[in-house]
Amino acid sequence: METFAVVLTSNFPFGKGEEFFETELPYLRRHFDRIVILARDRDHPQTRPVPEGVELHRFSRVGFKGRLNYFRIPFMGDFRQELQNIRRGGEVKLTVKIVRNLISFMVHGLHMRQILARILEKHGKLKTGEGVVLYAYWMEFPVYAALLLKRRTPGLTVICRSHRCDLYWESQPLRYLPLQKHIADHIDAVYFESELGLDYFMRKNHLTNDGRLKVGRIGAKARDVMAKASSDGIFRILSCSFVHRVKRLDLIVQALAQLEGFSVEWTHIGDGHDMKELKGLASRLLDKRANIKYDFKGYLPNEQVYDYYANNCVDLLVNVSSSEGVPISMMEAFAFGVPVLATAVGGVPEMVNESNGALLPPEVTPEEVARAIAKIRGLSGEEIRALKGSAYETWRKSYDASVNYERFAQDVLAVSALARRRPGLAVAGPDAGRPRPLAPT
Repeated sequence: METFAVVLTSNFPFGKGEEFFETELPYLRRHFDRIVILARDRDHPQTRPVPEGVELHRFSRVGFKGRLNYFRIPFMGDFRQELQNIRRGGEVKLTVKIVRNLISFMVHGLHMRQILARILEKHGKLKTGEGVVLYAYWMEFPVYAALLLKRRTPGLTVICRSHRCDLYWESQPLRYLPLQKHIADHIDAVYFESELGLDYFMRKNHLTNDGRLKVGRIGAKARDVMAKASSDGIFRILSCSFVHRVKRLDLIVQALAQLEGFSVEWTHIGDGHDMKELKGLASRLLDKRANIKYDFKGYLPNEQVYDYYANNCVDLLVNVSSSEGVPISMMEAFAFGVPVLATAVGGVPEMVNESNGALLPPEVTPEEVARAIAKIRGLSGEEIRALKGSAYETWRKSYDASVNYERFAQDVLAVSALARRRPGLAVAGPDAGRPRPLAPT
């Protein structure tokens, strides 16, 4: 039987973003005879190659006929059930804005269901769904679209990953994420990046687990080389992220402005809407500091990020975000033996500890960041070597892409086989146990 996967991405392989899926895709391709990618990005050119045998589609705009579904949604059972879940759950107050958000989510799900149906029909897979996995890379409306199609074709297997903005309600302006309990009740498997993320999801949605909620770690590649430590007295710091207020890069600037007694070079990789403000702040606070130099590299493709680590001295990765999932930037740093200084948010406490870096409180101050940087810089050569060795071991044991993505692909095939043997999914029962991680913790 042919194995067939439809992967629902946000951007990949168009524009920027989802570099981590770029690493995962070749492992999926080894296990699936055919892969179709349906990306929501409608505007940007293709920027990343895909393996042979991968077919690309793009999400079309919701046209006039699709917009008529706005009038249909209030009469759907899923809509009424979600309103009850919101009222009973007590996690958020039901408001007009939340209702509008829910309706928009469902309308886009209905539209994507039609696109998915056409793709499967084209390949002769719509009638039975045999061997077909619908894989949403984010727990957003594409998952709902896949579950809607599964009602018509029960033989389909539906899975998704969950990261940060699709998991933590606090990361959203309305502090609400639609239909999460509905997804958990009907999906074949959800893969979280960390135990902390899985626990949060179950607690937030008042769920128990029958084994369909899993830990499936993402990972970073290896280059079989360690980043060089500085030997000239300059302490070299790297940050790597979008330039967005949630990343709080202004805290790094303010912290650097307080450092005295040693020289620091700060390099930032990444761009974003707030770059102009960040550059302005750096100019005001750092340009007259003789001991501080900084460089904004802008966006770099994933391979160039790896090249930077391989060819430059990097003493510390700094991440002071107010919200995170499990950052790929930290996995990449660990893969090159670079310690990490980070705020204890999201899944970060599962990654970073005193053996491979240092954790900062979520509501950190510039003074605390400055003190932590100075403390690490002041460690002895032996202590730095121990940090670097532990950082690399953290990657090797928990975030090696070749291990994690291979295990993930094999588990997806096992989930698909299990789904074909059962006609329907029951809601998780009270005696459900905890899942086994797909990668060692």
